[in-house]
Amino acid sequence: MYKLKIKIGLFVNLISIFILIITDMTLEVKVSFSIILLSLNILYFYLVKVLNEVSIASCSLLVFSYLFFYLSPIIQIRKSEYSELINTFPMSQNLIINGNILISISILIYLAIYKFLTEKVVIKPSKVYGLENLNASFLLKVSFALMMPFILLNLNELLKFSQSYEAYKDYNGIIILLLTKTIFFIPIAISALFISTYGIKKHYLYLILILLLALFFKNPLIENRSGFGIAFLFLFFIAAKNILNNNMRIITFMLISMIIFFPLGEIISAYRNPHIDPVTKFITVFNTIHYDAWANGISGLDMVEKNGFTNGKQIAGSLLFFIPRILWDSKPIASGKMLGEYMVENYHHWMTNISFPFVFEGYLDFGVLGVILFSGIIAVIVFFMDLFYKSNNIFMKIISIYISVSTIFILRGPFLSSYAYTFGGVLSLIFTYWLVLRILNSKN
Repeated sequence: MYKLKIKIGLFVNLISIFILIITDMTLEVKVSFSIILLSLNILYFYLVKVLNEVSIASCSLLVFSYLFFYLSPIIQIRKSEYSELINTFPMSQNLIINGNILISISILIYLAIYKFLTEKVVIKPSKVYGLENLNASFLLKVSFALMMPFILLNLNELLKFSQSYEAYKDYNGIIILLLTKTIFFIPIAISALFISTYGIKKHYLYLILILLLALFFKNPLIENRSGFGIAFLFLFFIAAKNILNNNMRIITFMLISMIIFFPLGEIISAYRNPHIDPVTKFITVFNTIHYDAWANGISGLDMVEKNGFTNGKQIAGSLLFFIPRILWDSKPIASGKMLGEYMVENYHHWMTNISFPFVFEGYLDFGVLGVILFSGIIAVIVFFMDLFYKSNNIFMKIISIYISVSTIFILRGPFLSSYAYTFGGVLSLIFTYWLVLRILNSKN
């Protein structure tokens, strides 16, 4: 089995090195990308050979870093015809090298701290009971009872969309955003609880009904690809936890998901850009702004050079996203929006709602120290998510899987929106679990 892992790793490396060699860039830039690839190989070796436990979030970090910080940037540079990055920022050898070194540092710091925690810190998660009397029909009734008031609302949304997507976009304000990320996530939470309790073979009729309800609220017509994708990726990991039972399988599955299913999401959501051929979207996905995280990170270094560090204001604004701006006049905007406005003003960019990778959030706030600090924070969070995953408590395991599959979304950024959306999902899971336990206890 280990020989197979080595062969797969070697095959991916050969393709990666070949793409790097045939791309027209200076030797210094190629060396900086090689350092990223080396860092990823060290992480890969640790996950598939040294670590004897499943770590969904670590695998997510590995896949994200490979696709967003190595493969797609090289493809974008190779396809560039105007000496510009995918986001219109002029290519700068020094900034690219500095950015790639920061990425490599973040990967190695993450690995060092995560490895230390897994080897030196021993914490036994408490086992929480309370779901012994759970039954399938009860979950179905709770799900429909909770969501019935919103079914007509969501049906109204679908009708608005069918009439005019542009009208739907204008209507879709902050209230609808909160509904889709928290309340509309309740059927997903119920589905997760159901699958964790019964699996997918027992009471399959109830499961089908609950999943249809979940699909009604989380579908590509009224939900963006990240929200829809994370919700059902989350359910898939719960349903297939006995199959995805080692890091090699998880890495392989996530690579396939991002390389094949992510582009397919472009075809499903063709109405968002009807002027682009769906097949073209699928083939060229790595050379689009969906994979602009690296380019935006490099552009962020330029913004910091001219405007200076934010000294923690950005992370504070993200963590305290729930405080309304009316109570906090100087509340920072999302880092992605800050960069977008900078790019529009200085480099003829065309939009302000753009990604901003978590590693560069750290640099924006505190420089190199911020990269080290933020990488350590991610390592600590992943360590506890892995502990939750090993727990016998169904709820802790569900929370762990949800946050772990959201890692790619969080790492891509910007942190303010990705954190707020993930927080909304966690809040929905907590509420659902609390309500189910409360009803069960009242029945007893």
